[in-house]
Amino acid sequence: MVKRELAAVVRSSNEDDFAFLDDNSFGPFIKSAWKEAGPDGEGHLGFKEFQAWYLRFMGYVAGEKLRDQQEQDAKRAAKALAKHECESQFSATGLWEVKLQFLQQALDAAWSRGKVPLLIDGTARGGCDADESTSLETFYTYSGHALLEVKKMVVDVNLKKTCSLEEAREGARERLVTAMKRGLNFVMLLSNSAPPLRSKFCSDDALPFMLLHDQQAIQSVLGTSPQVEASDVEWTKSLLRDTDKIFFVHKDFNVVVVTKFSREDYADFLKDELPLDLMQHILLSLDD
Repeated sequence: MVKRELAAVVRSSNEDDFAFLDDNSFGPFIKSAWKEAGPDGEGHLGFKEFQAWYLRFMGYVAGEKLRDQQEQDAKRAAKALAKHECESQFSATGLWEVKLQFLQQALDAAWSRGKVPLLIDGTARGGCDADESTSLETFYTYSGHALLEVKKMVVDVNLKKTCSLEEAREGARERLVTAMKRGLNFVMLLSNSAPPLRSKFCSDDALPFMLLHDQQAIQSVLGTSPQVEASDVEWTKSLLRDTDKIFFVHKDFNVVVVTKFSREDYADFLKDELPLDLMQHILLSLDD
């Protein structure tokens, strides 16, 4: 047997069992294994030498496989424990502290309890620069849900004056109707701002304030059949236009509000413009 044949044996085992060697470690492993096997001065390995080496090699592979299985078991156990600890909060009142990987479970729990979720975004990496995207914002950016950048809307109307209040409301309404049609989350991104939602931007015919607190009213139209049109439901009468061509609200539609204010500050900043006492507060942090 020559060195390339021994390498073929190792490669076959690496592919058939599990990848205990990556591309970077394969070459050094073969070099070490060939030296350990004890080839003669002409670069050949006898059958007895190969047999002895192969038995040791199979023991190594079995040990690596066992170690890999133990690591996978430990990861699954840790994830199951984290999920249990997370879900144990969902029957409690007050703030829930949730890892980002359990975001959907937390949202489902909030909605099932009749609460609109307010996410306190603690998923920034390496600080909390308000101008940098967080892991939560990145997730929502690529999620396909309907996002309303509320801070930008306020800046465009109040500071830059690039659009009127009515134009901003209509833009918000169009995103909201899209979410209702397609069964998306309508995600209101407040960033590090306390926008005047209650006092200025919300209106029954564009951005109903009840979307921030009345989960029961939201759920009353989910999956409404074509025989009971969405426009016949009280809170949608002023919102929907004939041109929207929406006959029923998709069963997966729902509302999420996100703030980048810290755990210590968000309530003080938002208490005048959001119905905080009627929302489910969820502090999100990065996964371990």
